[in-house]
Amino acid sequence: MPHERNEEMQAHLDTWKSSGLTQVEYCQQHNIKPHIFTYYKSKLGYGSTKVTSNTLMPVQIVSEQSHRSGITINLPDNLSIDVNPGFDSHTLQQVLTLLK
Repeated sequence: MPHERNEEMQAHLDTWKSSGLTQVEYCQQHNIKPHIFTYYKSKLGYGSTKVTSNTLMPVQIVSEQSHRSGITINLPDNLSIDVNPGFDSHTLQQVLTLLK
């Protein structure tokens, strides 16, 4: 019996992977409890990859600033001020004071 259950769950795992559904969506559509699905995913080694110390993995280095974006302050009369990361707060304060 356990062997049949493994085969049944392996078929579900293969179908799920090609379905484009999330694990939760697939489980709901097939009346499978998500924790059972996760158990068999782990038990059957589905999707696991072994990384050894001599395995090279591609990495992409992204500067911290590329994740930060500035803000735009929209003012009356179609005026706007763009404030980018690393702005000088003193200068911004002076500009805002002049605009008052």
